[in-house]
Amino acid sequence: MENMTSPSVINEYIRRSDFFFKKNLGQNFLRDENVARSIVDELGGDREDAVLEIGPGFGALTQFLIQRYDDVTALEIDPFAIGVLTDVFSEAGGLKIVKGDVLKQDLAGLLSDGLREGKKLRAISNLPYYITSQVIIKLLSSEAHFENIVVMVQKEVSARLSALPGTKDYSAFTVLLNYYADVYRCFDVSHTCFIPEPRVDSTVMRIVPLRQRRVAVSDEDRFVRTVKAAFSMRRKTLLNCISMNFSISKDEAKERIRSAGFDPGIRGEILDLPQFAALSEAMPL
Repeated sequence: MENMTSPSVINEYIRRSDFFFKKNLGQNFLRDENVARSIVDELGGDREDAVLEIGPGFGALTQFLIQRYDDVTALEIDPFAIGVLTDVFSEAGGLKIVKGDVLKQDLAGLLSDGLREGKKLRAISNLPYYITSQVIIKLLSSEAHFENIVVMVQKEVSARLSALPGTKDYSAFTVLLNYYADVYRCFDVSHTCFIPEPRVDSTVMRIVPLRQRRVAVSDEDRFVRTVKAAFSMRRKTLLNCISMNFSISKDEAKERIRSAGFDPGIRGEILDLPQFAALSEAMPL
């Protein structure tokens, strides 16, 4: 099998398949073999585990995943990349290549065979920067229940993962990630390790979903909606954000916020996770 992190191999497949990099898909292919191996090493687990790889591209990570695991599902949206993957990994028996958009995919359904067989699920991806938060939250809230998630994200995004309330990097993503999981920073990856080179460096993160949510809420959808509402207009008060996003009058919003123990005039970005849980309980279903 050819080394799919080799620049010469990547360029040859680009030429042969008429492939072109698509900015709207955030495509940057890893060209450093040691980095690719290190990312796969972070996934851990056993050979019998089922692995979901999101956006494999030409298979920089895939080639090492199939060496380590017997059950790998590669979910790719680009038909040109799928053509290359199918050619390169035609003899990889434990690999299933699926065309699809992860944000529209039923992950539990996609991995139903592994779930039925009682396998532990793991996910890995060099995430396109523009859908980082949506994909991570989808993985964490999925009925598939992943044991471990390893993602490479834009370095600036990694600062948001551990940001404190009231700081500029604190966001709805920060709150929801803290609700669902523990997060570990593994190592940084230079922009020079990709084809084409992005303008920023990346960071590999290991996300371990909690067996039980960090705080208890009676309705998870309402909790998520409350968090997103509070950050929807960062310069606006909690009162304005709640009123607009829940389509209720300001008088009703004021009453509900106060019943949760908060001043309607504060900004949502100063609340921590337990406070958001308390606030969500006062919101309408």
